[in-house]
Amino acid sequence: VRSSAASDVYKRQIIDRPDFEQLITGFFARVSVGMVEKVVVYKVFQIVGVASAKPYRTLNNKQTTHHLVLQYGNTKQTGLILNVSNSKFLQSEVDSWSNETGITSLDDQQAAQALSKYTF
Repeated sequence: VRSSAASDVYKRQIIDRPDFEQLITGFFARVSVGMVEKVVVYKVFQIVGVASAKPYRTLNNKQTTHHLVLQYGNTKQTGLILNVSNSKFLQSEVDSWSNETGITSLDDQQAAQALSKYTF
């Protein structure tokens, strides 16, 4: 399992590379999915590809058309790189991901360790 803290520094270093999609596909990311009572809610998604869509500016004010193709369970959606957190996954987020995907071969601690093994 490859995981991603996806810091802005890393995004700046690779976002313009021609192999950007190849580099990030397969990683897991902590992605903001909205707010509940003024608290940002995150989910663990697997990055399954990159789509080209409406241009937007990244945190470092760089324009890109890269939108991440994200998978949560059986559901795929696109998301902005801006919504990827550079914080570690919370245990509750890992538990939700595990429940949604049906992957139960790892206990909670092992899953959290696997999801946070590779950070950038």
